[in-house]
Order: sequence, then C-alpha cells, then structure tokens
Amino acid sequence: HLHSKFRLPHLCFVVSSSLVLVTFVLLSCHTCSQTDTDPEPIPRELAHLRRVCEAPSCPAIISLLDWLRDSSRVVLVMELPEPCVNLFRFIRQCGGALEEDQARRIFQQVLVAVQHCHARGVFHRDLKTLNILIQTSTEKAKVIDFGSSSSFHDGHYQSFHGEHRSSRVSPPECVQEKGYQAVPTTAWSLGVMLYHMVSGGAPINLPQDPIISLTSPPECRDLIQKCLAVNPEQRPTIEEIACHKQSLDGAMKTSTHTHAHTHAHCL
Repeated sequence: HLHSKFRLPHLCFVVSSSLVLVTFVLLSCHTCSQTDTDPEPIPRELAHLRRVCEAPSCPAIISLLDWLRDSSRVVLVMELPEPCVNLFRFIRQCGGALEEDQARRIFQQVLVAVQHCHARGVFHRDLKTLNILIQTSTEKAKVIDFGSSSSFHDGHYQSFHGEHRSSRVSPPECVQEKGYQAVPTTAWSLGVMLYHMVSGGAPINLPQDPIISLTSPPECRDLIQKCLAVNPEQRPTIEEIACHKQSLDGAMKTSTHTHAHTHAHCL
C-alpha cells in the first residue's frame, strides 16, 4: 500500500515500511533516446540511471528500484535512505560548514560515484549540493537527479542554453556558451561543492574569476583552487583529484568496483 508524502515532481511513498523516492519524467523527443533493450525510446534520465545502477552498482549513487511508463510520462521508483536530507541542507544543519574530515568523507563518496558514472559512460552534468543525498545517521552520500545527464565522451558538448544548470555554479565555458568537456566541468563542480562544504557558501565572483577566501588547511585550498581554474585545460582530471592529498588524507581507501584507481598523474 502506498502513502503519498509529497507533491510532484518528487513523491515519497512508504512501501512495506520502506521509503522510496518517486520521480515523474515527462516524455518528449529531445529528452528520449533509443536503447537496444527497449522497443520504444525512453528518457535519457532513465537510460543513464539504469546504466549506472547495473551490477556491480555503486553505493554512492541512488538505486533505481523500478520504473513504469504510460502514454505521457515515465515513473521512476528509487530508494530513499532514512533519515536523509540533501547536502545543502545537511551543511546548514551542521552550523553552516562541515568539519574538514567530515567534508572529506562525503567528498570521497562523491568522487567514487563520479568515477563510476564515467566508467559506465554517463556524464551527470549537474553535480551540486542539492543533488547529493546524505543519510544523516551514517553520513553516507548518494548522487541523485540524472535529469541533465548525457553520454560521457572526451569531445566538446554544446551549451546548456540555461535549461539544465545554474549559472551561479557553472564553469565559465558553460556560461559563455562555449563548448565544454565532461572532465573539466566535473572538476569545477567538485571544487564548488568542496568549497561549499568547508565554508558554507560559494566562492566569490563565480564563474569568471573565483576568489578563494578560505581559512582551511593548505591541501584543501590547493585542491579547490586547482578545480576552479578559469582555464578548463588547467583543471585536474578526476583521477588527479582522487589522489590529491586532500582526498587521500583520512580515509580515501575506497575504490569503485568498475573503475580502476589511477595514481600515475597525481597532483
């Protein structure tokens, strides 16, 4: 028996004493793609979520439990950890900023999720504190909302045209409607997220000339500054971020099942 908790577009239901998150995705040509296993086109969000949730899955990505389709929409049924809030709210509940070790543990989990997505051929495109769920009892993180996702490749993507990302956290090349690449864009998003966790807000004057005004340890400032380089070619790769001292200190011993950890080009 289902008991509705919230209104559209996200509903929360109790199913056999467990909470699930339900999202309704409207069917439209520009958001659908054809797959080998489906007779009709399905939303890219569903296609990419299925791809990243295939076994072996990643514990830092929301699990797709089921999906249903009617004439105008697709219904996605996903797990909902209890108790949980998004990372933005979690930071506020922790007094406006996280302790360095606390931020590192969450950052490590997001890195594992990013590596898993890229290894599965998925570019999330909208990593931010609102799209990370935190189970408050364990501080386990899960990446959610693949509505802006795209297939991962090394080439250039076209601009978002303002419909997917917030310009406040987007890298300069996206805001200026230039072509952008998956890895530098993700590095920028990770830098903004890390800054938000340790400072409670976004760097000043994003995105054109970010000013890093942190009192955090040098390793943390160094990684943030590298990720927020205005020139995308100067930003680190995901592997370089993962083996940076800021990421490794404490407990960066976790590795994704599907993506070999590379330490050949550490920062």
